[in-house]
Amino acid sequence: MFIYGQGESNDNLVTNEQNILAFILKWTLNYEQDWVFSIIVYYTMRPSRLKISTYDEILLMYLGDVKGTDKSTVINAFRDFFVSHGETQ
Repeated sequence: MFIYGQGESNDNLVTNEQNILAFILKWTLNYEQDWVFSIIVYYTMRPSRLKISTYDEILLMYLGDVKGTDKSTVINAFRDFFVSHGETQ
């Protein structure tokens, strides 16, 4: 399990975990897709994400594999998650 949001209350962490799990189940992500989805979502949900001041703090990730491994499913799950949270850009 990834830990983020140091200083957040346990209620917020549980709510966020349930919300993320709901998206994983909605999009029927497999283990690898779940892993990538969780990394990016937790990274973007951390309170300090708006205070990125160095290149080292930027998340860079490559999503690639052979044809037919549902990479677009993960991207669509990201898009759905961020739109549902008011992040349209």
